[in-house]
Amino acid sequence: DDKKKVRMAAIQERNEKKAVRKKQQNIVLQKFLTKFGQSTDRATKSALANSITKMVTMYFDARSLGEDLTAAMLADLERRVEGACQKIPKEVEAYKRDFERSGAKGKYGSSSKPTNVPDLDLQAGGGGDLTLPSNINNDWAALTIANAIDFEEKKRKEKVDDKERKMKQRQKFDQQKAENDRRRQQEIEEGRLERLRNQEKFNDFKRQEAEQAAKKAKEHEELRRMYAQQVEQRRIEKEKEARRLKEEAEKDAARLARELKSSQDAALDLKRSERKRYQAMVDESARNEIVRQQEKEKQAAADRKLAADYKKKLDKEEAARAKALEDRMKRYEGIGEEWAKTGAGAQKAKEEAKILAIIAKEAAKKEQRDDDRNRLDKEKIAHSKVMMKKLNARLLEEKKARDEHEKSMEAKFYSSMKQENEHAISMEKMKEEKRKQAAYEYKSKLKQQQVDNLFRSNALETNLAVSETERLMNSKLFEKLKTDSELIHKMQRKFEPVKPGLASQRARESARGGGGVADLVRM
Repeated sequence: DDKKKVRMAAIQERNEKKAVRKKQQNIVLQKFLTKFGQSTDRATKSALANSITKMVTMYFDARSLGEDLTAAMLADLERRVEGACQKIPKEVEAYKRDFERSGAKGKYGSSSKPTNVPDLDLQAGGGGDLTLPSNINNDWAALTIANAIDFEEKKRKEKVDDKERKMKQRQKFDQQKAENDRRRQQEIEEGRLERLRNQEKFNDFKRQEAEQAAKKAKEHEELRRMYAQQVEQRRIEKEKEARRLKEEAEKDAARLARELKSSQDAALDLKRSERKRYQAMVDESARNEIVRQQEKEKQAAADRKLAADYKKKLDKEEAARAKALEDRMKRYEGIGEEWAKTGAGAQKAKEEAKILAIIAKEAAKKEQRDDDRNRLDKEKIAHSKVMMKKLNARLLEEKKARDEHEKSMEAKFYSSMKQENEHAISMEKMKEEKRKQAAYEYKSKLKQQQVDNLFRSNALETNLAVSETERLMNSKLFEKLKTDSELIHKMQRKFEPVKPGLASQRARESARGGGGVADLVRM
């Protein structure tokens, strides 16, 4: 189903593309016909239309359905069509000149007047049997009647041949039908025999299936009985195993109960002995605590005495150290003041002061740079926001202008296409009017030609000469009129002057035959 849907979608898409391509082709063709296919001469206009239609059709047929038409492609096609259309009027004029030059000599050779040449002189005849009827009074009438008789003979022969062919076809069809019936009966009989064989095979198959089913049922019954015995045996074994496990569990439970009782008694004895030992330890600890308290009080009195003596010693040593430190600091201060005033200390102090000043100055500069950078960043961000806002506004304006331009171009395109269509419709109406006028003129010319042919046929009845060129072109037919006795006899039978008593019978035969070559004499 999915493949069918995909195939149907592809076919629908291809048909849509074909419709679009056909519409494009018609628009381009109409445009080129309007632009390049106009001419006051009918032949030139027809040649232009045929050439443009052929070029546009070939160009679109050479392109694939999915290919888009670009302006460059249409411009190239327009140049090619324009180049071809520029050559057509010259070619038509050259063709007209060649045609007029080839037909300028007229029907009768270099002269416009026919040259009198000897007639067949069939009336004189070469013998009594080869004399034409008296009402055939010129060579053209004899030639036309001979051709008409040949045509009637050919048509009659074609009818006979067609009848024979149909009879043969009917016989062949009957044979084919009989063969098909025989083959169909043979196929039916073969099918019946095949069905009988299949029925026998099916009965054998059902019998074999029944035997196999009975055999399988017997095997299943034996297996079921064996499985039932095995299940019963397993049930008895499971019951025995369950009784054995129950007895072992009861034994284990009694043993565990005894072990639990003995362990509980042992635990109680252990708790009583531990309680006695703990009470003895408590009593011993109380006695030891009294002794330790007494020793602690003695040790505390000794420690207080030692601490007082040690404090006195420390106070004395601290006083000595403080006096020595004060003396040493006074000596160091004197040395430092003297070194700072007169030695390298003063120089080092100045350098340190300079370094501290430089450090303070650089720190101030760094802080100033940081402040300036922060200020510039904020200004840049603000400026960027403003510029972005202006850019967005400008882009919106440009987009709006582009949309308006596209709308205006589309409106112009639709307007131009509408004008072109209206122009094409008006041109088509003009063409239709011109075609009607040309048809009317052509009809008038045909009527005039009919009148001229009537006058010409009347003139031919009196005197119609055969030119030398025409005699050479129809030499075989004229020779046949002189030598073919069978043809002369047919013409004599058909065109002998009718006697008054036979006129009605000849008229009835002519009416039954629907007219024939005899009508040529009465023209």
